[in-house]
Amino acid sequence: MALRETLNRISEMREPTNERETINRIILPVLIDLGWDVYDARGDEEVRPEHPVGGSKKIIMDIALMKDNRCVCVVEAKRPSVKLTGDPVDQVLRYAFNGGVTYCVLTNGLEWRFYLPFKVEPEEREFAVLKLKENPIEQSENDLKRFLSREAVLNGDAERDAGRQLEQRQIDRELQDIWRRMVDEPDKELVELIIKRVHDERGLRPLEEQVNKVLARMVSSNHLSFDTEPVPAIPSNEVSGDKRQRRILGATLFGTNKELRSGKDMWIFVVQQVYARHLHGTTGTSEDKAMLRERRLDFLEKVKQLRARTRLFISGDYQDVSRYRPVEVRDTGIFVETDLKIDKFEELSRQLLRVFGYAESDLQIHEE
Repeated sequence: MALRETLNRISEMREPTNERETINRIILPVLIDLGWDVYDARGDEEVRPEHPVGGSKKIIMDIALMKDNRCVCVVEAKRPSVKLTGDPVDQVLRYAFNGGVTYCVLTNGLEWRFYLPFKVEPEEREFAVLKLKENPIEQSENDLKRFLSREAVLNGDAERDAGRQLEQRQIDRELQDIWRRMVDEPDKELVELIIKRVHDERGLRPLEEQVNKVLARMVSSNHLSFDTEPVPAIPSNEVSGDKRQRRILGATLFGTNKELRSGKDMWIFVVQQVYARHLHGTTGTSEDKAMLRERRLDFLEKVKQLRARTRLFISGDYQDVSRYRPVEVRDTGIFVETDLKIDKFEELSRQLLRVFGYAESDLQIHEE
């Protein structure tokens, strides 16, 4: 019960005003309740504050959790007012990379974010987020024990469990992505299956066009149930239509041709081309680092014009678009939303061209 009591105290306490206070009043008490020997009673220094990264005295981890004189987990601390996105995430991942540590935690005391830093895709590195003042206390207690207890970290269970969690998340994303593509750009097998099921169960045969309209409404309303207005069916002796949905095969922009499979691929291609031009100009030559940083910030500021209320379609922060199946554009650190219909992908692509002073006609879309 010690951990639960500590979590209750944290939820009621005055928030620390600096990083050192966060470590002393929140992080270390939590680690103690999770079984870590903070005060070195065992004589093996398994919790080391201000530990050098990779032997460098210039780069210091806030807390290193050790096994056999080797860091097995980095805990990077911030004060509660610091948002745990952007630079703080880059920092803890960089420390882990440089130290060869495969497991790390970023926390401001009230929020705890867990990462497997050596996952290839940035969106796959974060596998758990705990918010002590928002989550049920039982959930916070269980997840902290699961992912940060001394026993779980030292015997490898925490990292294995994290890997399984990421695998399940990946499966969930892939299932959603495949289903979305099947209904966004209707899959012929799916349409035929629906027609057959309606015919078998109701003795009616919908037109392919009717099925496609229902699927399109499901996507636009962001749900997967058939609770929209009823779609008329026709007797099974009628001939079904064969109206085709849009299918993008490729695109040409700024003289570059690209084979594509979907509206999403076109959207990513257009963002990549516009970003590269804005960063390096039409010649593609590099500038000094300060100039590149300035142009990158200018790009991110301009693309805010594409936002819908508080919803961003392009951002330099993965968290800004994390609810909408984000994809990174060619290792640029630019993330785009991809949970859209094909017509919206085209609309945003042409808007993006206008924002940066290009003609909409510069983009030529090749369709089936």
